[in-house]
Amino acid sequence: MITLKTSIVQAQVVINEVLPQPSQGQESIELFNSGSATIELTNWSLWDQLSTPGEIFYFNQQALRPNQYLVVQVNNKLNNSGDGVTLKNQLDQTIDQMSYTTSQPDQSWARQPNGSGDFILTTSSLGLINPTLRPTNTPSLTPTITLTLTPTATLMPTSKPATNQPTTFTPQQTSQPSQGLSQPTPTVSNWSNLLKLPSINISTHSAELTSRLRTVMMPVIDLPAIVSVIIGGLILLLTGVYGLYEYWPS
Repeated sequence: MITLKTSIVQAQVVINEVLPQPSQGQESIELFNSGSATIELTNWSLWDQLSTPGEIFYFNQQALRPNQYLVVQVNNKLNNSGDGVTLKNQLDQTIDQMSYTTSQPDQSWARQPNGSGDFILTTSSLGLINPTLRPTNTPSLTPTITLTLTPTATLMPTSKPATNQPTTFTPQQTSQPSQGLSQPTPTVSNWSNLLKLPSINISTHSAELTSRLRTVMMPVIDLPAIVSVIIGGLILLLTGVYGLYEYWPS
């Protein structure tokens, strides 16, 4: 029961920072008591090289209070190209250990967050709380829209060229004056047109009348011939009247 309690308390002491390559001074190992009780470190020890461990420091009458840091300096014990550190208690039990594969001048392998996290290579802060690294501005995985200017064909209405189509004229029928309607009275300017009557070949008609009269003037009076002459005269008269009507301006 006492061993279990001691193990839990001792586990609160951790290797918090390791400086394997200082530009000046000695190599350093930082211990940190993250618990609420003071830990007695008498007869505890630090070892290097995890594969073939070797003791590099031994504690004589040393105690570590809660939230206190203890920096242990060693001389040429930690390899720059890679090494490890182990913390053992007085019973030779491993309390904590760490390892690294590379180092940088004045850069420490420190826990992030302080006292509990993993080891990262950062600026040395021996004897102080390890600075919390602020996350860099990592672009969030927000989808972005990329506009690709791909030319696309757009069908635009274009005016068709006018073709040489023949023009068709449809004659319009003019309305004829209905019968019974009064004709417009010709004005003075139209009298010249009224005088343009069709010419009648009087000589031709006179010869025809003379021929018919000779026939009529026969010794024997021929009644049918007379009637024929009269009808012919009427026909000639009607023909003249019809000619006047046709050429009368409307």
